[in-house]
Amino acid sequence: MSQISANANYLQRQESQLESQLELGYELQYQSLYSKILNFTEIENNSTKGIATLLSQKNTSGQLKMTLNRLMGHKLIE
Repeated sequence: MSQISANANYLQRQESQLESQLELGYELQYQSLYSKILNFTEIENNSTKGIATLLSQKNTSGQLKMTLNRLMGHKLIE
């Protein structure tokens, strides 16, 4: 294997590892919001605004909407 090919493979592995770490960090961050929302919806059927209030948010954020969509996609909430 040539030195250039070895360097290219090394860079690809490093890039893949970085992407995996970023994805994991993202999932860990949103998993807690995911779990919090599930807990709120188990207590009572809340609206998006109601869930935002329970999370001490002044209004609904993009992160909240994305997480709610994910929960709906997994058919955990309606």
